[in-house]
Amino acid sequence: MKQLFQKNNINKRTLFELIFLFLLCFTIRVLATRGAQFPFWFDSGRDAIISRAIIERGDLKIQGPSASGTGDSVFHGVLYYYLIGPLYTVFAGNPLAVLKVMIGFSSLAVVPVYFLSYHLSKNRKIAFLAGLFFCFSLEAFRSGTWLSNPIIATLTLPTFFYLFYLVFFEHQRKLLPLLTLSLALTQQAAILFAPWWGIVGLGFFLDFQKKQLSKWCVKTIILAIISYLLGVFTMILAQLKVYFAGVFTLRSLAEYASWSGADDNRIISETWSLFLQKIVNSFAPTLPILAIFLAIVTLLFVKNKLSKNQRWMLLIISTSPLWLLSWHFRNMYHTLISLEVVVVICLAWLTFVLWQKKATKCLAIGLFVIFVLTNYRGYQVELQAKKSKYFVPQGAYLKDLLNAIDYSYSQAQGKPFSIST
Repeated sequence: MKQLFQKNNINKRTLFELIFLFLLCFTIRVLATRGAQFPFWFDSGRDAIISRAIIERGDLKIQGPSASGTGDSVFHGVLYYYLIGPLYTVFAGNPLAVLKVMIGFSSLAVVPVYFLSYHLSKNRKIAFLAGLFFCFSLEAFRSGTWLSNPIIATLTLPTFFYLFYLVFFEHQRKLLPLLTLSLALTQQAAILFAPWWGIVGLGFFLDFQKKQLSKWCVKTIILAIISYLLGVFTMILAQLKVYFAGVFTLRSLAEYASWSGADDNRIISETWSLFLQKIVNSFAPTLPILAIFLAIVTLLFVKNKLSKNQRWMLLIISTSPLWLLSWHFRNMYHTLISLEVVVVICLAWLTFVLWQKKATKCLAIGLFVIFVLTNYRGYQVELQAKKSKYFVPQGAYLKDLLNAIDYSYSQAQGKPFSIST
């Protein structure tokens, strides 16, 4: 950890910038969800009830939320319950108060985004710009205000990518245990991130290609394995529990992992559709043609201006969901959580380069303004329609649910009534 702080050379200016970016990100998200304007449905209510029992009933948990599509045989990590459980108890079950604290948690993601940008570009101005773009990103806002277990990954996944760059590109090999721990915590958020071990394997393959495997210390690798196992220990216990109960079997895991029954053309087209949606929503929501144009310009900029290592790192992040989708396809948008990190870094870099020349300063300003306005417009459209990209039941906002309850009681006029669902 000391090595990590020394490498980042955190001075007063850097600390001020990080505090400013965190407060900006936190403020935007709190204001955007004020008045209970955020999705809340069965899963969120279930998690609230289960997690409150940890303190209020002394019911300690080792099993997290059920992973959808597994027939309640595979479970996410329990960390999410231990984060929100005490909050629900302290705030007497108020989801809005709990969300504000979790927004504080997710807003911390601006820190690894800042440092990853800095280490890639070696320029703190680009790092600060990347943080600004991240604060105004609708994609980052969506995942960072989602009251569900994947909200943990909004912090741990950018941290994982940042540590990956330090370990395998800047050869800070002693940080490998922190890298594997961040991966374990990401899997606590959602078990679908288990295949991201392939990225770690890719890092060792790159070292093999560079003939640097001999520089690895066995002790560091053992510590990395231990830190990972400690991070997923409760998940292992939970799966063993359901295995011995006969609910989870290796055959059911194989069936879950298989996609042999799906049409190949559909898999390819829907995978492409997922990435295309992410590109549009990350660059310029509500203006798809402009988003594609910006994506092409950014791609050309990356190809022509960035070094081989810089391009490699951005490619590794951009293609990371394929470690899951290549062997188990599910049309899940949240598989692409944190890919917007690549977009904000590239846009910040491009904006900085444009700003350096007098003839293109206006383009730099225009790029930032367009990004902010299109992302804000995307938020307005989503809010008015009561929709959410990450939330399956559309129209289920907490504010409207509370209004419906108040209306039901007012119409009942103190008489008994029931609600049919």
